[in-house]
Amino acid sequence: MASKLEAIAIDWAITAYFYTAAHLARAYLAEKGYSFKNHGEVDNHLKEMVKKGSLRQEAYEAYVNLYRNGRRARYDCELPEDLKEVLDQTKLDLQTFKAAVPQ
Repeated sequence: MASKLEAIAIDWAITAYFYTAAHLARAYLAEKGYSFKNHGEVDNHLKEMVKKGSLRQEAYEAYVNLYRNGRRARYDCELPEDLKEVLDQTKLDLQTFKAAVPQ
């Protein structure tokens, strides 16, 4: 679905890619027994998993980039042409995160 948005609303495509990662992260954490109420708690649990060695640092960094890019796309009101590189990086980060989190 997000890929269809790329041609008409790049900001929303980036946002959709972030929320794909957010839902994957929440499902993964719930499966591991973690509870959370917001993005900050998800972030804290992912950091904890990196420290324990159960999540790769690169996967955590990709998630953080997805979060930042999602906020940037939603709130910074940039022109679509200025978000093309952000979109490309967002897609790479999602691939990195998905590869590290069992689905």
